[in-house]
Amino acid sequence: MKFIIYLTLLIVPGSFTLASGRQDSASIRNKVRDSLSARADYYILMATFTSAIKPADAVKSYKKALTTAPVRNELWEADVRTEIGKLLFKFKKDEAIAQFIKAESLYKKQSNLRGRADVLDMLAKIYEKKGMLTEAQKQYTDLYKVHMEAGDAVFAGNVASHLSDVFFKKKNYDAAFSYAAMAKNSYERVCRRDSLGAIYLKIATIKRIQNKPKLAEYYVINKALPYSSSADDFKGRIRSFVFLGNMYKDQKSYSQAKWFYIQANTQSRAINDTSGIINSLLNLSVVKALIGNPVLAKKDLAEARALAKGTPYSDLTEAFNDRYPTLLRRLGLKDLATVTMKRSADPGDLPVQKLLIHDQTISPSSTLVLSD
Repeated sequence: MKFIIYLTLLIVPGSFTLASGRQDSASIRNKVRDSLSARADYYILMATFTSAIKPADAVKSYKKALTTAPVRNELWEADVRTEIGKLLFKFKKDEAIAQFIKAESLYKKQSNLRGRADVLDMLAKIYEKKGMLTEAQKQYTDLYKVHMEAGDAVFAGNVASHLSDVFFKKKNYDAAFSYAAMAKNSYERVCRRDSLGAIYLKIATIKRIQNKPKLAEYYVINKALPYSSSADDFKGRIRSFVFLGNMYKDQKSYSQAKWFYIQANTQSRAINDTSGIINSLLNLSVVKALIGNPVLAKKDLAEARALAKGTPYSDLTEAFNDRYPTLLRRLGLKDLATVTMKRSADPGDLPVQKLLIHDQTISPSSTLVLSD
């Protein structure tokens, strides 16, 4: 019914005038304004109807609404420009940036935090996708502040955590740590335990790369694990156990590494996490081989391969084959090692190769039998 009314108003402009010919100038101006408003509403309605099936037409309708409408209010214009920006973003058009910037400015003038957050998030993602890290960082930082001002501590923490990931990939570990600390502070405001467990594990990862293993261990054992446990976050606990196992393996403390991998395996089985079970079995096979238990190492490998066979998780075992060809060859699994040795071995295989080369308990001629 509204559509018919708008269409009638658009086609029959005479319907805007009074039957009486006596109108003052203010009345005439009001009628003109009402006419333009109705036409703008019609364009908005058309844009809404066509945005899903004909987004290009929807953009044109929104733009007509902006040029047709009399000055209403800045929030209305900001909303329209935001919708235009979102549609243009789907087309990967650079004009989306200009629309979002204008919308953000209007939202800011009206102290509309929700609108600003929506637009800043879009802008940050666009700049990040374009590889414009400086601009993306600025938008994300503003977004963090807006979320904090709005009392959305969890959203603010998520923004800071994402920035930590961005700088971690860039190997700027100082910046990564700073943003991780910001995320931690935000999550602490609302005691978001699962998020705190994850962010402390991220901090531990940074410290490990900065060659501070004791500090990394402290953050996992005293922070990440307790928060994950209190939040019943099994996945978080598994990640923490794997982290500690990897760290101890790198330090050649294989017994400790084995213990943590067993914990990861136990937790994974408790929640039927197939990928976690496979990953922990693969890790256990490495440390058991290094300790000198080739039979048990092969048993873990066999179970991992059986679980992964014919599933999307087969990528885990294939990646393992590429990473540890020397280990496979020493365990007598030549069917797997032959293919992988043709490729350049992953750096992860090098320490294993050095350790196994003088190990008499595992030799190419060894006959290893799987036990039940």
